[in-house]
Amino acid sequence: MTTKKLWKNHVFWCYGSAATAFGIKNNAFSYLLLLYCTEVLGIAGFKASIALAIAMIWDAVSDLLLGHWSDKTSSRLGRRHPFMYAALLVLPISFYLLFDPAIELHEDNAFMYVLLMALLIRTGTTLFEMPSTALLPDLEKDYDRRNQWLSLRYFFGWYGGNGIHIVNMMFWAGAYGFAVQRGYTIYATVGALLIFLSIVISSFGTQREASALPRPADTFKLRDIASEVGQIFESLKNPNFKSLFMYGLTVGIAGGLGMALYLYNTTYFFAFSGPQVAVTGLWVLIAPVCAVFAAPFFGARVGKKRAAIYAILLNTALYPIPYILVLMGAWPELGSWLSLYIYSIFIVLRSFVESSEVSCSIR
Repeated sequence: MTTKKLWKNHVFWCYGSAATAFGIKNNAFSYLLLLYCTEVLGIAGFKASIALAIAMIWDAVSDLLLGHWSDKTSSRLGRRHPFMYAALLVLPISFYLLFDPAIELHEDNAFMYVLLMALLIRTGTTLFEMPSTALLPDLEKDYDRRNQWLSLRYFFGWYGGNGIHIVNMMFWAGAYGFAVQRGYTIYATVGALLIFLSIVISSFGTQREASALPRPADTFKLRDIASEVGQIFESLKNPNFKSLFMYGLTVGIAGGLGMALYLYNTTYFFAFSGPQVAVTGLWVLIAPVCAVFAAPFFGARVGKKRAAIYAILLNTALYPIPYILVLMGAWPELGSWLSLYIYSIFIVLRSFVESSEVSCSIR
């Protein structure tokens, strides 16, 4: 199938649009949820962090379990789709209830409520994202052309998640105030609806192709999970893989911490309003587009590996500069538009460098 025909293939678009659900959920958990727990629900920061950490640990377990289960499922709907339809019953409603609680929350039950909703959302995301992503080898046999499928999926995930974040900062949670429930209620409604549509469109849009696939020869066996865990630890004995693993772990921890504190820093350290925070999000949307063209240019001249290393070092150096300048008294008035413009320059540079790092295939 040529590229032109591929872009006219509805299955191509249905597969890619599935990442919208993941993008919205991931953006909410990365940026908004901790602030919502502390500012609106009144949960202490360390308690909210514990709840989210427990949910993340469960996510690592459920990914392995449900991923293996979907590989071995025999059904007239296909291997993957029973799980994708199950996610439809879990993910949208749990996302909505997390940001617009159906019960009155107080100090005694808020922690358990957030923990329960976070576990349900993590489970619902795994039910949909793992099987949905795994459809690709069955939908596209050409190895090189799969990059186009994954690129479209990345596009929907990135711009879907960041797009609703910008709107939320501009008109909903950011406009009403981060300590006011009203904005989060609107966000919960729109986010849950978009997640629902993403799951429905992707699941039904790929159903015919999935039903026509041969059923797996093996059935699900829980003891096989132990074998797969053993393979993971065996891989860590490879020095190159171990280095990449430690790099990914370190970057993941640093990146996760930066995202979790992003709204705290922009709101309370730089004193930006909700709409001003939305402006910083706009620049994040633009940077990857620039990196698509610039990264191959630098990679061809210094090599992909070296270009990625330079990008990592530059990104590390850029991150603390605005904070240092504020503490030194060399930054414009906090909350001013001049402050926002200068901060946005650093946002563009860092997002551009980080996107270039990804494009150079170090991740």
